Amino acid sequence: MDQVPRHHHRSDGSTPASVVCAWLLTTVLIVCLTGCVRNTRDDDAGFSSASAVKRTSQDGPVTLSLIASTDDLALTDHSQLRLEIVADSGVIVSDIEYEQALAEGDRAFEFRAQPVRQELAKPTDNGKLRWTIDYAIEFFLPGEYELPPAEASFVVPTEEERPAGEATPSPAEPRVISTEPIKIVVRAPPDAAMSPEQWGRIQRLDPVELAEKPGPWPWITSVAVVGALAIAIWLLRRSKRRRAEAILHIPAHEWARREMGALVAENLIGRGLVQEFYYRISGVVRGYIERRFDVSAPEMTTEEFLATAGEDRRFEPATTMELNRFLSACDLVKYARHEPGTIASQGVLEAAGDFVERTRERDPQGETDDTSTPSAEEQAA
Repeated sequence: MDQVPRHHHRSDGSTPASVVCAWLLTTVLIVCLTGCVRNTRDDDAGFSSASAVKRTSQDGPVTLSLIASTDDLALTDHSQLRLEIVADSGVIVSDIEYEQALAEGDRAFEFRAQPVRQELAKPTDNGKLRWTIDYAIEFFLPGEYELPPAEASFVVPTEEERPAGEATPSPAEPRVISTEPIKIVVRAPPDAAMSPEQWGRIQRLDPVELAEKPGPWPWITSVAVVGALAIAIWLLRRSKRRRAEAILHIPAHEWARREMGALVAENLIGRGLVQEFYYRISGVVRGYIERRFDVSAPEMTTEEFLATAGEDRRFEPATTMELNRFLSACDLVKYARHEPGTIASQGVLEAAGDFVERTRERDPQGETDDTSTPSAEEQAA
């Protein structure tokens, strides 16, 4: 018995809509990926060409580079500028404000700098971290310009900076690294100036009569567009307000329980990712404090937060001391590369759960729920 061949066509000879959609999506994806790869290669090629100018400075484990695609260009061209920082893993890099330096003083009237791409703390092949920010520089007039030196602040936590007898390392002093400036010459185009003969060949045009007064349709169209735009803005704000209300409706302790439950499910300690576990559990506790007490804990350092908590009457002295021990233990692993054992990591998880449960917002009627944060025994199971 002959088998009937299968075709992707209907009986009337047309192609199904699903096949057409799949073909269109595949084509768009290939075009986008090809464009992204080509743009990335073109950007990197501009900074590695023979005309590129590079200013590099190194301080210990940190290397800061300021690279311009060229130091001689025409006024109609754009110069590419790259700020690159390469640091060892564990070094804390902050205060990268080169865009502000480009706009200081008279520079705002000489050229315009626009960030076009940035990659922050991206791991490299040799185990380091790289910060990269690319700018497009547009000059307004011909002349010689000086791009300001790049600066960055960083901290290198080390065991040697810990005072004798102190349980946690003291904060290391920040260090500043800077590069030399880059001078760029901007040339005027050859045909920028006009000769007297060229001015004489300019023809005078006859005056143009104004058109008749337009009818009411442009006004009607403008009113309709403004009305539609107002309705769209109202709907967008309403949608954002509803999403915000849904987020605020979740109690802080419920949010913390979910985050710690997800952290336990990932089994970071069993997989050997102890440092990431301490980063995550510290972030959960700081996020819970922000939602529960309206304190911007995630943006504060440990010392700043403990000073704020000591002045806040809602934090009892015992609670402040507990937070000091918890955050100091997390900082010891995060910044000093301390490697605690499994029992110590489980103790940190239990301490976080106990803190959330003890400081959670209670029901006005005194009711409590039966759900609780996973304990160390549940994690081990």
